[in-house]
Amino acid sequence: MSEAPPPRDTGRSRISLRERYITGAVILTLLVATVAGRNAVTVFVDGRRVRTLGEEVASSSSIGRMATLAVLLSLALFATYALLRFLRQPRRPVWTLLLLEAPLVLLMVRDYATVGTVAPATIASAGLLVALWMVSPPMQVFRVLGILAVATAILSIAMGLFWPGFAMVAESAANDKALIGGRLLAGPFTHPNLLGLFLALSAPFVLLLRRWFWALAIVAAALLWTASRTALLAAGIGFAIGAVLLLFARRRQRLFGGAAVLVLLGAAVYIPVVTKDPTALTRRGEIWMFSLQHLRGEALWGLSPSWYDKIVPTEVGIFNAAAFHGHNDVITMLVRIGVVGLLLVVLAYVLAWHRATHSRSIPPLPFVVFFVVALTAGISETVWRPESDNVLFTVSVIPVALALFGTDEAVPPRTRRPSRSARRERHEPSDAGQLSNASIALSKSRASAASVKRDAEEQPASATELAVRESFRAAARTLWSPDASSGGNVNPVR
Repeated sequence: MSEAPPPRDTGRSRISLRERYITGAVILTLLVATVAGRNAVTVFVDGRRVRTLGEEVASSSSIGRMATLAVLLSLALFATYALLRFLRQPRRPVWTLLLLEAPLVLLMVRDYATVGTVAPATIASAGLLVALWMVSPPMQVFRVLGILAVATAILSIAMGLFWPGFAMVAESAANDKALIGGRLLAGPFTHPNLLGLFLALSAPFVLLLRRWFWALAIVAAALLWTASRTALLAAGIGFAIGAVLLLFARRRQRLFGGAAVLVLLGAAVYIPVVTKDPTALTRRGEIWMFSLQHLRGEALWGLSPSWYDKIVPTEVGIFNAAAFHGHNDVITMLVRIGVVGLLLVVLAYVLAWHRATHSRSIPPLPFVVFFVVALTAGISETVWRPESDNVLFTVSVIPVALALFGTDEAVPPRTRRPSRSARRERHEPSDAGQLSNASIALSKSRASAASVKRDAEEQPASATELAVRESFRAAARTLWSPDASSGGNVNPVR
């Protein structure tokens, strides 16, 4: 049987899972760090100015715009590196990328058609998704989202304790709902609600960490300090359902978790449609009613991705104050990308749910909790943020991308490097080791000598040796034989 021919050398070796993991972790960390840094610079320069509904005013300073450009440039540079480094490596099917890119392409086309411009952050998001698809990191990279949640919580709490003037919101409108102290924690972000949503959406992935209990306690403390009611309610419902699902096997977890997700999705559609009170849910009813009124006849493709922040501010009422989005995921998507875009996003989430909950390398429960939290928060807030300069992009779009693009293989554990003392003993043995080695060498030399002697005794004698031995025997017989003249009598005394 002939052997199979060796594989052709393409000049590029397959990149290890560990390098894919590290690259994906760097992308996530860089994304959160740059956006949080941009927000911190904006707040430091412009200060925290909160309007009636508690929504932050977007920065118009040149430093804020420069910080945004720096974020996009750094993300573009690293995305370019990932594209070149993983150009000819195995990856997920291309249809997964096209499915997740389709809503972004629709955003850019509709934005250009209605206002004549395309948001650079949306272009950067599309490039980042391509980079993640090229890298195809192992699905264990979801742990990095849990680490980022804990790191953000620790940083925010430290800023609140040691730099409260920068990290806290102290307006009278915010004091009414404070749960810890008299002010709300915003940390490095522009608003407490933004920090609360980021922590609530990333908290489920803390369950993948080794010491998840204490890490989750830190995240919960920071979340309570933000007093974001939507984030607290979503996190409470998500982890309550997760605690109940712990009583069941994995298959039942997927079944009951899927049922809860369908109920919440129906609630996200039903509640805004049936709400007729403009003051409901801190005047969110007015936003929903106004948006649905303008969607009549335009629901298929939507109004415009820039409708809320460029077209609506010319109106009077609540939209001239602080409504920068629809305060509901379904309403916001219908306004921005219509029914077509909404169905594409729902399909991407459904496929991500299926692949994440059937993963062999990580448990399904964190993903069930994540989807429950996202849909619960999406009833009264806009969670789906496709712009990469928004920190919620990391915890709303990126998890779906990782579930669709990720490699479902476990990263092999690293071999532990010997300690310094062990390495020194290997090259410089101790006194006891030297004595032991000397005794072993002596016993070996004795065994070798005994073996040589035994071999010499067992070896047959040569002809010369036999002749010499015979001559010595004849001489001995001559010397010790009786004297012939004595008649054969020998003197016993002599």
